Amino acid sequence: MRGHVAGDVTAFGGSIVVEDQGQVDGDATAFAGSMRLDDSGKVGGDVTVFGGQIHRAPGATLSGGVTVMGGPGWAVVIFAIPLLFLGLLIAFIFWLVQRVTRPRVPVTA
Repeated sequence: MRGHVAGDVTAFGGSIVVEDQGQVDGDATAFAGSMRLDDSGKVGGDVTVFGGQIHRAPGATLSGGVTVMGGPGWAVVIFAIPLLFLGLLIAFIFWLVQRVTRPRVPVTA
C-alpha cells in the first residue's frame, strides 16, 4: 500500500507491503504471509506476522510491538492438526456405523 490507512490492516494467506510514504495508523497482521516495510513506511500499532517473515527497512517506523512466529511450519501445524482430528473422528463414526449395522450371526454349539 502506498497511501494512508486510518485503521488496522489484516492479510490472511498473503503479504502486507507498506511502501515508501505508506502509513497504517492501527495494527498490521499477516497470517500465513509476510510483511515488508519500506523506507518511510509507518505502522502506528502492533505488527504481528504468523507463518511468515518481517522485512523492515532502516527508515521504517514501528510504534508498537512486533511479534513474529516465522516460517511456514506454523501454518502447517495450525491446519494439519485440526484436519487430523477431523479425519480420526470420521473414521470413528464409520467404524461405529459398521459395527451397529453388521448382521448378528448366532453362535452354534
